[in-house]
Amino acid sequence: MDPEGRICIVNLTVPVASLTQSNVDFINFTSFIGQETTLRASGIRIYGPGSNAAQDFEPEYITVSDDDQTAWVTLQENNAIAKIDLLSNTITQLMPLGFKNHLLPQNALDASDQTSAVNLSNFPILGMYLPDAIANFSVGANKYIITANEGDARAYAGFNEESRISGLTLDPTAYPNASQLKANTVAGRLLSSNKMGDTDNDGDIDQIYTLGGRSFSIWDASTGALVYDSGNDFEKITSTKINS
Repeated sequence: MDPEGRICIVNLTVPVASLTQSNVDFINFTSFIGQETTLRASGIRIYGPGSNAAQDFEPEYITVSDDDQTAWVTLQENNAIAKIDLLSNTITQLMPLGFKNHLLPQNALDASDQTSAVNLSNFPILGMYLPDAIANFSVGANKYIITANEGDARAYAGFNEESRISGLTLDPTAYPNASQLKANTVAGRLLSSNKMGDTDNDGDIDQIYTLGGRSFSIWDASTGALVYDSGNDFEKITSTKINS
């Protein structure tokens, strides 16, 4: 079962004890049904078995602008953010968040929990931001949203997208060093999605997508463009504390 994701707006101009259904507005995603192919092409994950967009979207945390006119809601498993007009209680924009390239030096990561040292290394892996908590702030006239890129997967009876890299069938052309990569002391223990990355539909993974960004990010509140990402700062700072 995959019920439709909804956002609830509660009118608190009346005493809480007097609240009724008439004081509640539900915002749903039914207007996006039929747009699944376009949304996926933009980078938004819609992948629940047999689910349409309204069922697949999973609202998580919400942040509201200082003027109470706009809200932003993380769609964690979908790797996206929904923008809401609070004057009309409508979803005005879906912002795909894209992926984090762990081949870039600033995005090196420690991919194994089987080594005693913290080994920050680069891998041909893309990270999905998949944010949970979200907040907003302004600098002058510019508005930004900030996310904690926790990462999460869908795993329940009948559907589980979690796989360690050691359990993936990797394309030999894309990953000629697959046996090395799958070692538990390298990246074999790293959780990834088994529902993404088979770009040519031949049954193996051409691109590994891991869960979460191991970072916080700042995004343009109007366009969803990435303004800043903390890269691997969390791991670098943690490693100095562990080794000190």
